[in-house]
Amino acid sequence: MKRTIITCFGMAFIACLSAQEVERTADGVKNFIRMQNVTEEVRFYSDDIVRVIKYPSTRMPEKKSYPVILTPEKVDITYTDQGDGLSLKTASMEVVMDKNSGKITFKDAQGRLLVQEKEFGTNFIPCKDGPHDSYRVSQRFMLSPDETIYGLGQQQTGKLDQRGQELMLRNENTRVCIPYITSEKGYGLYWDNPSPTVFSDTPQETSFNSEAGLMSDYYLIYKDGTQDGVIAGIRELTGQATMLPLWTM
Repeated sequence: MKRTIITCFGMAFIACLSAQEVERTADGVKNFIRMQNVTEEVRFYSDDIVRVIKYPSTRMPEKKSYPVILTPEKVDITYTDQGDGLSLKTASMEVVMDKNSGKITFKDAQGRLLVQEKEFGTNFIPCKDGPHDSYRVSQRFMLSPDETIYGLGQQQTGKLDQRGQELMLRNENTRVCIPYITSEKGYGLYWDNPSPTVFSDTPQETSFNSEAGLMSDYYLIYKDGTQDGVIAGIRELTGQATMLPLWTM
């Protein structure tokens, strides 16, 4: 009898350690995963743009985004509890959060897979950013095997498709780097970290690995499955491109 009580207590204790705390917010959802000591937030900025943030604490660190100018608008979100998962759906996309591991999966409005995080794919390694405490931050994704992706700025590699590449994203002469990819599936993914970042794609994962940062912070853009929709979304997120002077036309 005593052994049974101890066993039950141990099981209950383990369950408490692995439990998560999921809270609906005005623009999405917040999930604290005790076993990882990581908080993740899903925030919809519009029907077409969703932000995913993860940080290794219970309080979100202060962070200034240099390129993002969009502020969240009111979005009609449909929440569906799926047991270990939670679905958040707008007119344009569906985001599914695994409550236990924190893995995020993105789908279109019809439920077709766009892209997903790799399970336990967010990592934080303590480091120093000058005199300040910081982390080496990495975020890993799983793309479809035959998927084509473009972007990452002006890369002097002679390649348009960025699959199978490892690139240091750090601006240099004749080389402008942007931590942004767009897929033939019609979605765009912007990694919002200004520090030197290594983009890597292998058959096992696609990742952004930044030298310094306080959180994993990225935006998924999906409107109608077209590149026009993605371009409209990134312009909405970061601002309209400045028109060249008329004398250059």
